Amino acid sequence: MTQATDPIEFVGQISPIQERFTEVAIETLSSSLIQQLAEICATSTEDQDLADHGRDWWPLAMHWAMQGKTPRKPHAICRPTSTEQVVSIVELCNENRIPLTVSAGRSGVCGAAIPVYGGVVLDTCLLASIVSVDKVSGVVEVLPGMFGPDFENELREKHGVTVGHFPQSFDISTVGGWVACRGAGQYSTRYGKIEDMVVGLEVVLANGTVVYTGTEPAGANGPDLTSLFVGSEGTLGVITRVWLRSHPLPTTQQRAAYLFPTFTDGINTCRTAVQHGATPAVLRLYDADESKRSHGTDGKQCTLLVLDEGDERIVTATLEIVHD
Repeated sequence: MTQATDPIEFVGQISPIQERFTEVAIETLSSSLIQQLAEICATSTEDQDLADHGRDWWPLAMHWAMQGKTPRKPHAICRPTSTEQVVSIVELCNENRIPLTVSAGRSGVCGAAIPVYGGVVLDTCLLASIVSVDKVSGVVEVLPGMFGPDFENELREKHGVTVGHFPQSFDISTVGGWVACRGAGQYSTRYGKIEDMVVGLEVVLANGTVVYTGTEPAGANGPDLTSLFVGSEGTLGVITRVWLRSHPLPTTQQRAAYLFPTFTDGINTCRTAVQHGATPAVLRLYDADESKRSHGTDGKQCTLLVLDEGDERIVTATLEIVHD
């Protein structure tokens, strides 16, 4: 099973590892509260573990790691294995006014996983499995802590389907992270972004209430609660279960590459192709500098990479439209 990937080692390995954010005073957790958390699920107060959960792939956090510092350590890390355990942790934190930060792969680059006010980090990585795959509707039920490679490999090998979501952080991010951060994948032109894939959610609110979204009929009135939680980054609740749309494995894949004298020419080609109904899985345009660095061009031309997969007839037609 894939584990969270730490971005960089702490230089010096000073024990205990120091914190960078010291301006905001925080209260420590009592030993009795930590014991109550430990009675709910596996709970860690080991310094290295706390330091690792006090950061993500934020570049500044990596810079501070070179000084032997982490942005801010939590007081405890809880690793639940069920929704019921999540409910108990959230209720305890709510009753005692303990800050709670939801965490998983910690692959974000903006510091959102940092427990700025200390408290408890709720690590969802042990909530990691595919619960069911409905072959008729194509809906996959999955727990949020499952990492991208584990998720996609199991879907393909055991069920013959794919969700088609491949963000740049695919190898080190989780399904719950994709949903909480409203991710977009490399193949989003074909399969859509994560908000287009989510059918429904199970979410634990701040008071421990469990709610389900996506159960209402398509023509229902009122706000779309699924859209409310997608992209909320753990601020509105803890996502504990996700239902996603899947697709049969593609039977063919085709690729093409083009060079353009200007970036504007490439943009116009992409726009024209999409306006004519061509939505290849990948339609990626690089400017002249990046084309030279990545593809060995002369530094004056712009590269357009095209990839599509699926039914051969649709893929062939799509590539023909882009080519024209």
